[in-house]
Amino acid sequence: PPVDAHTAVSAAMNKDWDKLDKTGKKQYRDEYGKRINQTLITGGGAGVLVKKYKMDESDVREKVVLYFRALPEIKPFQKKAERLFRQRGYMLSLLGRRMQLEADEYAYRATNRLIQGGNADCLKWKMVQVGEYLHSLGDCGVEMLMNCHDAVTFNFDEDARPVYDRCLTMMEDFHSDDALIKLNIPIVVDRGEGSNWAEATWGSK
Repeated sequence: PPVDAHTAVSAAMNKDWDKLDKTGKKQYRDEYGKRINQTLITGGGAGVLVKKYKMDESDVREKVVLYFRALPEIKPFQKKAERLFRQRGYMLSLLGRRMQLEADEYAYRATNRLIQGGNADCLKWKMVQVGEYLHSLGDCGVEMLMNCHDAVTFNFDEDARPVYDRCLTMMEDFHSDDALIKLNIPIVVDRGEGSNWAEATWGSK
């Protein structure tokens, strides 16, 4: 579906999801969907959610059951990743980088390594690709300034918007013959624009 993972998880866990308005859905996604998804898929459990986010224990346990019921593929995938780590002592990223864990006792974090390592491979490769493209154009009115987590900050002149748009299109390409990393799901780049970083990130208020 054309939604992010946290929204999809929220809809799967909440039987009254369709009754919520836009604000209610966003609040549920941020307070429950995102936190539960990030915690459970990376090896955490109900205890982490209760302690870290001060969630009600009985409510959390019910949502954990709903989560794994809606996503039955998660646990087998986690077990396979854990088993592979115990067998060879490391995980491999999408580009073949070795990703270590401190010790066997942390094997439950193997799925987290795969996700974080895969995300890093995708973002770094795309930044290199876009950087080479901009370098080939010379002084084109678009600068790729920096990244923070999964966000990349650009500075561009309005008359250079076609070049900026091309950069975003390149960052979404994980399916063409030129793609170094090929994925079976579409990657959508969200964009925020403004006269400064805060406005581009949070909007004008």
